[in-house]
Amino acid sequence: MIQTGALIVVLALTAGIGFAVGLLAWQERPEPGATSLSVFMAGQVWWAAFLAFEFQATTLAQRVLWSNVQWIGVVVIPVAWIAFAFSYTGRDEYVRWRYIGVLSIIPAITIGLALTAPYHDLLYTEASLLEQNGLVVLHKEPGQWIWVIAVYTYLLAIGGLVPIFALVKSENLPFRGQSLALILGSIIPWTTSILHNLGVTPIPGFDPTPISFAITGVAFLGALSRFQLLGTNPSPNFRARRLVFDQMDEMAVVVDRNDHIVNLNRSAESMFETDRDVVLGSDASSVVPQYRELVRDPDGSTEISTEFGGTKRIYQGTVTPIWDFHDRKIGHVLTFHDVTDYVRREQRYQVLNRLFRHNLRTESQLILGQAERLAAEHDAVDSIKARAKAIENIGDKARDLAAMFERDTDPDQMVEVEAVIERSVATVTSEYPNATIHDSRPEEPVEVSSLIETVLCNVIENAVEHNPAPEPRVWVSANSTDGRVRITVADDGPGLGEYEIETLEEGSESQLKHTSGLGLWLIKWGTEIAGGTVSFTERDPEGSIVTLDVPASTSSNGDT
Repeated sequence: MIQTGALIVVLALTAGIGFAVGLLAWQERPEPGATSLSVFMAGQVWWAAFLAFEFQATTLAQRVLWSNVQWIGVVVIPVAWIAFAFSYTGRDEYVRWRYIGVLSIIPAITIGLALTAPYHDLLYTEASLLEQNGLVVLHKEPGQWIWVIAVYTYLLAIGGLVPIFALVKSENLPFRGQSLALILGSIIPWTTSILHNLGVTPIPGFDPTPISFAITGVAFLGALSRFQLLGTNPSPNFRARRLVFDQMDEMAVVVDRNDHIVNLNRSAESMFETDRDVVLGSDASSVVPQYRELVRDPDGSTEISTEFGGTKRIYQGTVTPIWDFHDRKIGHVLTFHDVTDYVRREQRYQVLNRLFRHNLRTESQLILGQAERLAAEHDAVDSIKARAKAIENIGDKARDLAAMFERDTDPDQMVEVEAVIERSVATVTSEYPNATIHDSRPEEPVEVSSLIETVLCNVIENAVEHNPAPEPRVWVSANSTDGRVRITVADDGPGLGEYEIETLEEGSESQLKHTSGLGLWLIKWGTEIAGGTVSFTERDPEGSIVTLDVPASTSSNGDT
C-alpha cells in the first residue's frame, strides 16, 4: 500500500534535487547550455510540485485543475532539453529565438488546450478518481492531442540525445563522463513516460515520470560535481574545428568517395566564386579545375590556374585522403595554396637573370671588340659610348624593377593621373627632343598607384627609342570609368614583334623565345603589381598601342 504522505515527500525531494541542479546551472551562466539546463530543471520542478498539490487535493475538480497546470512544466522540458544539447555540444547556431519559437508552437498549443480543458476533449475525454493500492489517483482517458504531444516530446528527446551520444567515444575523460551522466539522466524519465503511455506501469492511471526525474537530478548533480559539467564542455572544441576550417587562408574542399562535394570553406567559396549551398552535392570536377589530375596523384601536388576577381591566380593543390575507423577510404580533402606571387617572383627573377647574363655579356663583348678597333678606326669611340650607355640603361631599369619588387607587398602610394602623364612626357621629351608627344588627360581628378609613373615613362620611352623615324610621334591619353583608369600609348613606329608579346604572356624567357630587353618586362610587372593589366595591339596603319588598365581612386582636392 502506498501512502499519499510518503509520495508527497518523494515528490518534494525530487523537486528539491531539481531545484539544486537548476540553481547550480544558473550560476554557471553564460557557459554554453547553462540557461537551457536551468529551464529544463525548472520544468521538472514545476511538474513534481504541482503533482504534489494534485495528491493533496480532495475533490475531482481540484485534482483536474492541478493536473492541467502541470502541463506547463511537462512541455517546457523537451524544448529546453534539445536547446541544452545543441548549446552544450557547440551547435548553438540552432539555438536562436526563431528556432525556439518554432519548436514551442506545439507545446504552446498544448498549454492552451490544458487551460481550456473543460470546454473540449482533445486532451482527455473523461476524468475520474480511482483507488489503486490504497492510493487515490486521477484517472484520465487520453484524447487525440495526447498522442501528438507525446510523439513530439519523444522526437525532441531523441534529437537532443544524438549529439550527446557522439561524445561517449571522446578521448577526453570529463566529456565521456558528462555524456554518460546526461544520457542516463535523460533516458530514464523518457522511458518511464513511454511505459506509462503504453499502460505498463505498476499503478494504472498514475504517471511516475516526475518521480523518475529524481534520478535525473542525481545524475546531473554528479556530472556537475564529478565531471565539471558546464565548467568544462565540448562546445569550444566543436566550434573551433569549424572555425579553423572556415577561417583558414587556404582553400579547402571536402569530397566523398563518389567525387561529390560535401563541404568547402569560405576561402574556397571565394576562389571558385560560388556559394556553399549551391555546390554541395555537385560533382567535384564541375567545380574544381583539373580535379581529375589532382586526384590521380594524391601523394604529390598540382598547380592549377583559375580566374579570381578578374585576375589569373595560380594555386598549388594537394590531396589528403580521409579514412574511417576501419581504415577504409571514405573521401579526401583538397587544399589549395595561393602561390601566384611566388610563381611570379620566380618568373621575374629567372627573366632578370637571363637578361642580365645575355644583355650584359653581349654589350661587354661589343665594347671589347670596339676597343680593339679603337686605334685604327675613329668611329669605334662612338660605338663604345653607345654600348656603355646601353649598359647604364640596363642598370637603371634593373633598379626600377628591384624597387617595384619591394613594393609588391607594401601599401601603395596613390598619385594623380594628370601628374603622372605630365612628368612622364616631360622626362621622355628631355631625353629625346626630336620626338613629338601628344597627350590628353582625364577631365575629373583620379588617382592610380605611383608605380604607374615608372611604367608609363618606360612605355613612352620604348615607343620613341625603337622608332627609326627622325621625328617619332607618340599619343598618350587616359580615361576613367567604373573605378578603373585606362592609359593608352600609341605610336607610329614598327610595332612589337608577335614573339615578344607571346613571351610576355607566357611570363618567362628562353634562348629561342625572348624580348629585346628589360623595358617590356618592367611595363608588364609594374602594371601587375599595381593591380592592373597591360595589353598590346597593332595601330592602323602602322605602329602599336599599349593599354594600361589599373584600379583607380577618386581624389578630392589632391588628397587621397
